[in-house]
Parts: sequence; C-alpha cells; structure tokens
Amino acid sequence: EISDPLCTRWNQFDPEVFVDELDNQIILDAVMVPGICKTLDHAAVLAMKCEATRLMIAIRLHQLRTGQYPRSLAVLDAEVVSSSPKDVISGTSFGYRVVGVADSGPPYVLYSLAIDGTDNDGKTHDDPEKRQEVLVNRTMSGLDYVVNHARPAVND
Repeated sequence: EISDPLCTRWNQFDPEVFVDELDNQIILDAVMVPGICKTLDHAAVLAMKCEATRLMIAIRLHQLRTGQYPRSLAVLDAEVVSSSPKDVISGTSFGYRVVGVADSGPPYVLYSLAIDGTDNDGKTHDDPEKRQEVLVNRTMSGLDYVVNHARPAVND
C-alpha cells in the first residue's frame, strides 16, 4: 500500500485526460488572450486621451489668463494639471508645439509620442482611419498621434 500522496497522485495520472485539458487551455488562451490585450490597449488609449483632454483644458485656461498660448507644457498651472503630465502610451511627456493662428483648428499641436516613444514632431498617419493605430501597433514607428487635429470650418 502506498502512503505517499505524491505517489498516489502519480498513479492516478491519466495522460489522455491531461492532453485533453491542455488542449482546452490552449484553445481558451488563443481565444481569450488577444481579447484581453485589445481591452488593455483600449484602456491605455482612453487614459491617454483623458490626460490629453486635461492638458487641452489647462492650455486653454492659460491662454484665457495670459492672452497667449504657453510656449511649453511646463508653464501650465499646477492646480489644473500635474507638473509633468505623462502619456501612458509612450511613458513620456506629451509632445507640444505652438504652430500659429489657424482658421480651422487650435494654434498648437498636442500629441502622443505613440508606442515607439520617439518624438516625430507631431507627424501623423495620412489616413485618418489609421491614425489611432500608431498608439498600439508596434510596427508603425516614426509617427505620433496628434490629439487635437484641426477640424474643417463649419459653414453656416
């Protein structure tokens, strides 16, 4: 009679059951993991956009208080936005530059350095449908994600 529990379990081991359970786990992983990764990507993009929105509000408040858009994000009021707002996608600060007065949009560009973390001076994908892909697609390097694209003028 075997008294060791490990030996008892080994004697009850059924390789066919193990393979069936393993196959089920692999199938489950193949189905679930991509969905979980996509959900996490969407959550990170949403967090980045929320932080960018707070920055745009702080930029606008600065412009209303001083009459000018800030030369850098570092001069923004610490009461409105943290002293060093981080882009959760790149893990770095947001890109920002003043571009001058524009009829169809804000006179500045605020952008995420995207997943590659490289500042490309706000260069973005030409196809509006693919612009957000640079936030999660590791193969799309050399591009940023501009948060505040100029919008076409509305004719009354």
